[in-house]
Amino acid sequence: MQLGAMTIANVPVAVMPDDKMRLLISGKKEFKMDFLLGAHLLKEFRIELDFRHGNATFSRILASARRPVGDQNLFIEGFRPSVRGTINRRGWFTFILDTGSEVTFLNQKHLTSLPIQEFAPKVHNATLQGLGGAKKHGAKVENVEVGVDRWAGTFRTLPMYDSAENEKSVGIVGENYLKNFDVVIDFGRMRVDLAPIALMVAPQEIEPLTPDSPSRQVPP
Repeated sequence: MQLGAMTIANVPVAVMPDDKMRLLISGKKEFKMDFLLGAHLLKEFRIELDFRHGNATFSRILASARRPVGDQNLFIEGFRPSVRGTINRRGWFTFILDTGSEVTFLNQKHLTSLPIQEFAPKVHNATLQGLGGAKKHGAKVENVEVGVDRWAGTFRTLPMYDSAENEKSVGIVGENYLKNFDVVIDFGRMRVDLAPIALMVAPQEIEPLTPDSPSRQVPP
């Protein structure tokens, strides 16, 4: 497998039918993947995501550099990367870190235990899609602040999904949150670090925190 100038050998892969690798994205357009990079491979790297320029940089982590830091906020839970975060300034809560998800979601199973002013949930049109054709629909909540690292943003609407009883994560942090930042995912230090993009243009559903608003900064 070739990633940029890097060649990786002996990578275990799963083979799936073509129709199971198709997803619907914004505008109900079909997005077809030729292959997907999973956590079993990605956890070998320090990953930098530059959403402004559409670049991902992978740096191999040597065994000597695998030392979780004291303020670790990245974990592996059930073979999936999870990040520690806040909801409405309360925490800590564990979210699945999913760079392949367009949308950030909350887990409806945990709604009653979250610091959210609960009103009657409304039906939403976002769909949580998984490989193999699995789809989940749910309700939505409004005006919820989600924080990761030292930065937070308020979602005007935040869709929810239903999960198995043993699912511990309170939600999924997806691209519509992450793309407001330069993102570093370091599986050596076990840290997710965010740097707000200067003059960033927020997507319609989120009011992001900028460096000019220190009063809303999330404590470490």
